[in-house]
Amino acid sequence: MKFGISFLYCPGGAALHTFRYDLFPGAELPESMMSQETRPAGMDMLNFKKIHFSELMPNGVSRAIVAQGEKIKAGFKDEMQRLIRIAASLNAETISMDFGIENAVTDDNYRRELIRLLRAIEPDLYRHEIELLLPVRIPLLPGMATEDYLSIKRELMCPDIHFLVDIHPHELVGKSVNLHELFRWLKFNIKTVRFFYEPETGNRLVEKLLTPWLDCLKKNFFEGCVLLCPASSKIDVFETEIAYLEKLVVELNKNNKPDAVILCAVENSAYR
Repeated sequence: MKFGISFLYCPGGAALHTFRYDLFPGAELPESMMSQETRPAGMDMLNFKKIHFSELMPNGVSRAIVAQGEKIKAGFKDEMQRLIRIAASLNAETISMDFGIENAVTDDNYRRELIRLLRAIEPDLYRHEIELLLPVRIPLLPGMATEDYLSIKRELMCPDIHFLVDIHPHELVGKSVNLHELFRWLKFNIKTVRFFYEPETGNRLVEKLLTPWLDCLKKNFFEGCVLLCPASSKIDVFETEIAYLEKLVVELNKNNKPDAVILCAVENSAYR
C-alpha cells in the first residue's frame, strides 16, 4: 500500500502548517497543481515519495471525448501525451481520469470507442512508466456488477491501465452488502481505493465504519493505496480534517500489518 494525502479539491488559501510527512509521504494532486504556484502554502513536493495526479482534464471533457469526431480525439490524444509527460517528469507513478467506464458496460458502441481510445494512450503510459487508473463507483449502478468492469479490462489488454475504486460508505449504511463479491472480480487490477464522506453534513469516517472494508481488502490480497476523502469547501474544515485523519490513520495502522499504509484525501465539495 502507499501513503499520502490528496489535494485534489483543496480549497484556495489552505496551508500546510504542521503536516505529518511521516504519516503521509505521498500526494494526490489535481492537474492544476502541476504548477508550483497553485499548490498549498507549505507544501514541499520533495518530501513526498509517492505522487498521483487525478482529473488531468475536466470530467465533462473526458466523459464526452468518446462521442467526438476523429479530429477532436486526435487533439485529445496530443494533450494526453503532454500531460502524461509532465506527470512523469514530476515523478508521478499513477494518473486517473473519468472516462465514464460504466457506459461501456451497457453500450456496445461506447465500449468499442472507449477501448480504441485507451489503446491509443497505452504507448505513452508505457514509454513514461506511468499507469492510468479508471474510477469505479461503489455503490454500483442498478443491474451492474464488478465482473462487468473486469470484462472491459480483459478486452483492453493494456498492462498500464487499472482501476481506482471510489467507495461512498455512508450510502451503504444499513444495507446488506457482500463486500467480498464487490472486490473479488477486480482484486488483481485495483491500484487505489478511495472512501468519500462529507464532514460538513455530519458524516465522519471512523474506525468502526472502515474496518470491515479494510479487512475485506486484505483478504482479497489488496496491495494498493487506500484514500480517505472528506468533501469540504471550507479552509478550516480542510485543515481540521487533516489533523483528524492523522489520528485516525495512527489508530488504523496499529491494527494493520507494519507495511500496511493508509492514503488520505481531502476533497472540496465543489466536486459534488
